[in-house]
Amino acid sequence: MVAEYHQQVASEKNVGSVTAHRRASRRLVISVCLAVLVLVGFVVVAVRIASESSTTLASSRQSQLILYAPGKQHAPDAAALQRLGGGDSILVGGATGKPAVVNFFASWCTACQKELGAVASVARAGRVRFIGVDTDETSYKEALRLLHRAGATYPVAKGNASLAEEYGTGALPTTAFLNGRGQIVALYLGALTRKNLEYFVAALLAGKPL
Repeated sequence: MVAEYHQQVASEKNVGSVTAHRRASRRLVISVCLAVLVLVGFVVVAVRIASESSTTLASSRQSQLILYAPGKQHAPDAAALQRLGGGDSILVGGATGKPAVVNFFASWCTACQKELGAVASVARAGRVRFIGVDTDETSYKEALRLLHRAGATYPVAKGNASLAEEYGTGALPTTAFLNGRGQIVALYLGALTRKNLEYFVAALLAGKPL
């Protein structure tokens, strides 16, 4: 009887030990799963933040006119850039004796797509020289299609982020207004309307503040 009793007690201890082990295992599995979910969530958020703050030029979310007072107007170095679609290179910047409008854009930029028709329309009036700078582009073919649909006839060059930064912009679209000495008198960050662009061009030609 005594031997049977001890055997039963030992058996119950074994069962209890197995049950406790199973509970511990389940808690461990749940903890690991929760940790994995938290890690995945962290990675998703980190990737999203990195994407939004990457060095690649992003679309400007808010329109803003930046004016440069006399004495604070800088003149970017003249740059001979490859023409989009082939052909002779395009000189961007430099003292030409005539005002110029330089529009930075890209085909993937939705705000650029919206304003390009207005830019093309005002440029066709021929009152001032317009230059397009296709910046941080992902598809030059799509850029050419976009320009064709907008009816753009002004020269368009292939640009890059460093050139855009030299003009003081980190967003697309951005339009730079240059005087005859090649100095930037104003920058417009965001999509321009035809009415606004016509007003800015008239002020630029008249030598008045934008």
